[in-house]
Amino acid sequence: MPSMTCFSTLALYAVILLGQIARVSGAPSTNDNTDPACCVPDIPVPVLSPHTVTTTVTETVTITAFPEFCCPSTNRIANPGFETDDAWNVGNNYIFRANPTPGVHDARVIVSEFTGPNQTRTFSQTISGLCPGRVYRFKAEIQMWQGSGTAYVNYSLGSIQFLRTQSLARGPWVTVRGLVTPTATTMVLTVNVISNGAAGTRKFVQDDFELILV
Repeated sequence: MPSMTCFSTLALYAVILLGQIARVSGAPSTNDNTDPACCVPDIPVPVLSPHTVTTTVTETVTITAFPEFCCPSTNRIANPGFETDDAWNVGNNYIFRANPTPGVHDARVIVSEFTGPNQTRTFSQTISGLCPGRVYRFKAEIQMWQGSGTAYVNYSLGSIQFLRTQSLARGPWVTVRGLVTPTATTMVLTVNVISNGAAGTRKFVQDDFELILV
C-alpha cells in the first residue's frame, strides 16, 4: 500500500505539471514570471508512469464589431445660413445682409437676381462625410423677394436631381423639402434657380439649408 508521503509527492508533481501545461497552452498560470511577487522556480517534472495527468484548457474570445464608417447625424451643409462667405461657391449670385425675421431667418441670405425670364443662376457646395446608400432629408427656405415674374429651383447632389420646386411669385417664405441618397462620401450640392413667367427684374432669396441623415 502506497504511503502518505508517496501520495503527497504525486499530488505536488500533478500541481506542477498542470501549471506547466497551462503555460504552454496559452492559459494563465499561477507561475507567471512577469509578476515578481509570485515567481517560483521552474521544477523539472519527472515522468510518473503509469500515472497520467490530463487537463483541458478553454479560451473565450470576444470580438467586438465596429461599423466600417460612422455616419454623422449633424447637418452636412457648412454655413447653412450664409452668415459668412465661407463654404459656398456663390457663382453668379451674392450673399446679402437682409432684414432678419426674428426667430425664422438670420440677417444674411443668398440672392439670385434676374433681369427677365429664361435665366439661370447657380451656386454650389462640396459636401463631405456622407454615407453612400443612406437616405438624407433636405430642407431650404426660399422666397421671391422682389420684382415681377416667377422663378423655381432645382436641387441636385452630384448628378442626382432630387428636388424641383414650384414656380414662386413674390410672396412669403416657403419651406421646401426633399429626400436624397448619396452615392459617394463626398458630393457636390448644386442649386439652380431659373426665372420664368413675365418679363421684368426679380430677386429670389434662399436661407437655412439642411442635409441630415434620416
